[in-house]
Amino acid sequence: MAGGEKPGLENGFYIEPTIITDANNSMKVAQEEIFGPVVVVIPFSSEEEVIAMANQSDYGLAGGVWTQDINRALRVAQGVETGRIWVNTYHELPAHAPFGGYKNPALGVRPISR
Repeated sequence: MAGGEKPGLENGFYIEPTIITDANNSMKVAQEEIFGPVVVVIPFSSEEEVIAMANQSDYGLAGGVWTQDINRALRVAQGVETGRIWVNTYHELPAHAPFGGYKNPALGVRPISR
């Protein structure tokens, strides 16, 4: 793990940007959204493995894929159960685009089904 220390601010719940590396997909830190500068890094060996890990979540509002291989990006994007998925970017939301989640999107939005 890197970071995670309090930056010395007296009021508020602040932490330094944090990278968590000693985690697995069953841990709470990997399954729930963290509202802070935190990233969880879990290694994987294959597309099938990472798709299975992504789909183990109860949530499916959005996701992202970073790769130089557009065919891999499309395969992974099609396999992940999420309402929106970005490739090589994150959180670009055109005002006119529909928005909804998959599974339990946690926004009070009705989930879509495939």
